[in-house]
Amino acid sequence: MLPRVTLTVVEGAHSGEGRTFTDRAAITVGRSEECDFRLRGQLEDLLVSRCHCLIAVRPDRVEVSDQSRNGTFLNGRRVGFRPASPGSSTAFRRRLRDGDQLRVGASLLQVRVEGLPAEEAAATEVEFYSG
Repeated sequence: MLPRVTLTVVEGAHSGEGRTFTDRAAITVGRSEECDFRLRGQLEDLLVSRCHCLIAVRPDRVEVSDQSRNGTFLNGRRVGFRPASPGSSTAFRRRLRDGDQLRVGASLLQVRVEGLPAEEAAATEVEFYSG
């Protein structure tokens, strides 16, 4: 069973907007029509990439990776950099936990994660992967 992830905009033009995901292994955030959580329609959304970041949801953890040129920030720190070239799969991921905040363009999103094993809910670490 996958954890329940709720994203709520707490700062920016979309303040108060939110969505809960209960059945997704991947959540995309960005301006594109294909994104699961869209930030578009306002002038400040020009700082949001079409696919700005990807949230990977696994039974034992939730992670975010940056897919943008402007950066994705977790609790004020840059997550990492998107892959250098199209088709490259090397990137940084950072674990998300309940109460974290993601800066996507000019919007600040509050992250709520429910349903993780207790020991995993407390872990926040940078992980380098090649996949």
